[in-house]
Amino acid sequence: MMKQVAENELLMERLVPCGIELMPRLWSDPALLTRWWGPEGFSTTTHSMDFRVGGEWDYTMHGPDGHNYGNLIRYTKINESGIEYDHYGKGDDAHASFRAVITFEAVTGSMTRMGFKMVFETAEDKRQICDEYGASEGLYQTTDRLAKEAELVALVDAECGKLEQEVARMRTGLTRIPVEKQTWSYSDSSRSAVEIVAHSGWSLGWIRSMLEGIPYPAANTAEGDREMREIELGFKDAESALALLDENSGAWINYVRGLAMDDLDQVVQMPFGFGEVRVRDALGAAAWHTSDHCAQIEYIQTMLGDRDWGF
Repeated sequence: MMKQVAENELLMERLVPCGIELMPRLWSDPALLTRWWGPEGFSTTTHSMDFRVGGEWDYTMHGPDGHNYGNLIRYTKINESGIEYDHYGKGDDAHASFRAVITFEAVTGSMTRMGFKMVFETAEDKRQICDEYGASEGLYQTTDRLAKEAELVALVDAECGKLEQEVARMRTGLTRIPVEKQTWSYSDSSRSAVEIVAHSGWSLGWIRSMLEGIPYPAANTAEGDREMREIELGFKDAESALALLDENSGAWINYVRGLAMDDLDQVVQMPFGFGEVRVRDALGAAAWHTSDHCAQIEYIQTMLGDRDWGF
């Protein structure tokens, strides 16, 4: 929402769908800034960035028409409630200078009100920049891109955090079972603790493939179970099973952290004829599948463990 301010100022306020603690990261991580900084159609190349009071961000914006705009930002204030900086244009755009005042206000644990004020030397400077560069519309589009990136990062952070928590839980559960009992299973149709870990690690690999749009090769659950069982039986010790779990959980997290907002609405095929699902609705599968198998390991530990209370 654009608000009325002094004649030499331009102010946009927007609700951003993330907790206030995420805001400094969105403004200080060049990898994230590249994804949202600037109006629609613009991209950004960071040459150097020193995110601290007195530090500078040297970058070039690339317009959709192929024109490059040199920019330099010098930070004058950084704290939990906002950021202030002086902006300077370069070369032919040297006159495009202003002071920016960014404010953060927590609305809820998952919503932040952000103010983005541009303060120009004079009202005429503001008019010229708005006419020449479309600053008003550009500010609207930039903050809109920020809000979308914040929603994405908050969702990805939450799902990655859940998976990391379940992987740590699984590792702890396995190590509480005496080594000589980690490969024990009740029958030929049940998994040992080591096989459960291997199964969980292997499954994270195909969950990632599913999100990438690669269909699961098994036509039905019986065929899938045979393939899984063949793989699981190849793991005879905790170290190799945990190595697979770590490798595939890390690969899943790296993949998900690379998703763009448009990727979340891509439709992918679930295995075994379970239909289609959007990527955003399938992100939780990695954590809940791992969690289910953590419970199995903890049950085995209850029967065969060493009565470790866990604290």
